[in-house]
Amino acid sequence: MKALKYLAIGVLLTIVSAPAMAQLDGKAAVEEVKNILKSGAPDANKRIADIAKPFKKDAVVLTAIGREYLIADDTEKATEYANNAISKNKSYGEAYILLGDIAIHNDDGGKAAEMFQQAMYMDKTNPEGYRRYANLMVKSSPEASIDALEQLHKNIPGYPIDLIAAEVSDRSGNMQQAIEYFGKVSLSEMKEDQLASYATDLFLTGDFNKSLEVAQYGVKKAPRYAAFNRLSLYNYTENKEFDKALYYADKLFNESDSAKFSAFDYQYVGHANVGAKNYAVAIETFNKILTLEDANDDAKLDALKQISTAYSDQDDYENAIPAYEKYLAANTNATASDYAALGTLYTYKASEEEGLTQEATVAQADKVYADLAEKFPDAQEYAYFQRARLAGMIDPDLSKGAAKPYYDKLIEVIEADGTPEGTSLTRLIQAYQYNMIYSLQVQDDIDASKRYAAKVLEYDPENEQAKLVQTLE
Repeated sequence: MKALKYLAIGVLLTIVSAPAMAQLDGKAAVEEVKNILKSGAPDANKRIADIAKPFKKDAVVLTAIGREYLIADDTEKATEYANNAISKNKSYGEAYILLGDIAIHNDDGGKAAEMFQQAMYMDKTNPEGYRRYANLMVKSSPEASIDALEQLHKNIPGYPIDLIAAEVSDRSGNMQQAIEYFGKVSLSEMKEDQLASYATDLFLTGDFNKSLEVAQYGVKKAPRYAAFNRLSLYNYTENKEFDKALYYADKLFNESDSAKFSAFDYQYVGHANVGAKNYAVAIETFNKILTLEDANDDAKLDALKQISTAYSDQDDYENAIPAYEKYLAANTNATASDYAALGTLYTYKASEEEGLTQEATVAQADKVYADLAEKFPDAQEYAYFQRARLAGMIDPDLSKGAAKPYYDKLIEVIEADGTPEGTSLTRLIQAYQYNMIYSLQVQDDIDASKRYAAKVLEYDPENEQAKLVQTLE
């Protein structure tokens, strides 16, 4: 039997104004119809027709019988009873709603929309037509869904549409609109799944504090509800409250009902452990992500990068660098910043070394920046500046002038871009200042040093070193 949607509405409908005995008779009749259909009796239709005779003018009972036929997967008889009900009472919305549900059962969305609209038009104070139409249109026309709910609010003043509108907006992917509607409702009025949707939308739009507030309310209401523990883990991690994040990681993995874990969950556990300096656990967690079938490329790339971070945070560059190189090799969309980070790791490693070992590491770092300048022309300024700094690391007394070729290129790149400012200006001054000192102290060329001093003063008029050089004879 094809699964039915939108059939969770009560089926034993009665006319409030009818006498109590008629209500009971109507309910009993529908209950008997239900039992006959369940029994599969061969003469079911005849028996049901006999039961329906006393209610041949009662649209409520006729519609309820039709709904029982729909539940039994007999759409032909269900349609017959729905149409019969409408012929007796054209303004009875539930009959149109039944026809709409039948159309949904038959995968006819257009017909369903038409019937739900008829229910809205013919029975303006029955909220179900509006609700059904809003739910039906949520994907194809979210605007029409919201319009229907607003019309419901207009025709039934005070009817609580905000939660319905929030859910419609959430299902249509309009998170900001969903947040707006959720925000109009007290948290105490929301069910667990609504709280979870609200907290999730807030998280995905970057409002981590509000998302945490809603998730924490949910935790108090349902401590074993996985979504609340998960979102608490995520939001505490984003807020860098790592100990609290790990507390909820434990609750998610060990104290939540029906929880299924994703690579995204492990990512946040790993990030929280890095933040809490539990590096061994973090590395183990990120390595696990690399083995998960549901982990997409982004999750695996992040895992490789974070493994390197966990090692580098411990100043373990012997392991951090190979891990980062794996990350770069796997990253087909690596940016200039990604490549520059590898140069930084080599530079940190070199800063802890001496002699030939340091020179070898500096050479590796220098190659990274040389490649950076070639791959990303816009990064040339940064690359030349870093190569100059690296050269200075192995030539601290400037005796070899190792940094000068890179400072010369740096000057060329910056001045070609026009009037320097900010970081570029600072780097340019440093380059001219290096050349000024190198010319004076190593080359003993006062004239060259004074020319460089003039350039320093052009960009930094109060530079005391340059002023002093200008006084030399």
